[in-house]
Amino acid sequence: MVDPKTTRIFSHFELPGYERSDVLVKWYYADSNEVLSFKRQPINPAEPRHYVWLENKLGWVGGNYVVEIYSTDESVAQLSRGNFYVSR
Repeated sequence: MVDPKTTRIFSHFELPGYERSDVLVKWYYADSNEVLSFKRQPINPAEPRHYVWLENKLGWVGGNYVVEIYSTDESVAQLSRGNFYVSR
């Protein structure tokens, strides 16, 4: 559970064997399916663990959120997925 006054949310994930230097990251508000961000983010393929973050300086609306990680190759395969809840 996340406090709505938090401004930066981090997502940690592992991608063993992934050899590209970036991923596509999609953050969305699940209660309305509103996409908050969908963009490439750099990662270090030599490292097994990675993190990305999204910032909202105004704070977060209470509810359910999802972050999805996709490959940047032609398959655009989903590599990881997680969710979090912001208390109201």
